[in-house]
Amino acid sequence: MRGLAACVVAFALVAGAAEAAQVSGFIDVGYNWNLEGQSPNRARLYSDDPDTFTVNAAHLKLSGMFAEDSEYVVELDIGYNNSLESWAALGMWSESLIQEAYIGSKLGDNGLNLRAGKFEALSGMEGMDSPENPCVSRGLLFSYALPRTYTGALLGYSDRQFDARLGLVNGWNTLVDNDTDASILARLSVEPEGSNFAFKASYLSGTEGADERDTLDVLVSFDATSRTKIDVEYTSSSEDDNEEWSGLGVQALIKPTDLFALGLRYESLDNPDGAAPGGFGPLAAGDYTSITLAPAFVLSETSTVRFEFRIDKADFNAFLDSDGNPTDAQKTLAVQVFTTF
Repeated sequence: MRGLAACVVAFALVAGAAEAAQVSGFIDVGYNWNLEGQSPNRARLYSDDPDTFTVNAAHLKLSGMFAEDSEYVVELDIGYNNSLESWAALGMWSESLIQEAYIGSKLGDNGLNLRAGKFEALSGMEGMDSPENPCVSRGLLFSYALPRTYTGALLGYSDRQFDARLGLVNGWNTLVDNDTDASILARLSVEPEGSNFAFKASYLSGTEGADERDTLDVLVSFDATSRTKIDVEYTSSSEDDNEEWSGLGVQALIKPTDLFALGLRYESLDNPDGAAPGGFGPLAAGDYTSITLAPAFVLSETSTVRFEFRIDKADFNAFLDSDGNPTDAQKTLAVQVFTTF
């Protein structure tokens, strides 16, 4: 607990010392059911424990300016979604507690900028903060096929329609590199002004443990209507021992009214070698698909309740049925309430 206390105290001291600091965050609680009565929910990095209430996240964000052209961001995340107890058991409190902590600076008026510290990965159609996603649970690609955070430095160029970044990072989801070589990260984002279209691509190459790993992620987003946004993602990774994995994801957020929204997600993950790393160990070899439906109802200006029905399927018996027998499919339900501030 001393690590947790130290981080909270440090956060409070910085918040008190900063001028005009902006403080925001959210609280996210939920409940999960496995419709076959089995535990855990398999092929999940998040929402894997059924039949229990969970504080998914208590999230605090502090941001502001050090100078006219320099910003800082510190984000703390406490809760089940970061599997805090497991990380603590490994003596790695800071990896899960400090979601982001970085400084960003403009380098003159030419569009150049620099970011250094720990920050959320610049890839994927889902993010680490659940209120910003269309569904309650995290998808297969976010959980197993892609990095979630980087620690390092990026040099970038930005204008209203174009953003490019290039830099060195420690690799996948680690504050301290687990090898002697930094990874190269490149990212390109194009959002034409006045259009309903955006294109983002990222590429990460470097040593992860004993293997050289290359990861490409491409995301296309567009507004089908003023109340419907659709994301299409493709990702592919390979390692120098000829192991690879790839995935395709499509998600949509439909808001027919200001008080109701519908999140939809379809994903497929091809993991023939069992190499997709996930969080605490590789995902079993096989092909996986997932279909998710998540209606949401606005309770107040700051609070929302969401429900979710999800079906996971594999090309082998990766799950268990109600009698405990191996089967190729899994059905789950979830409810979530979150409040932002």
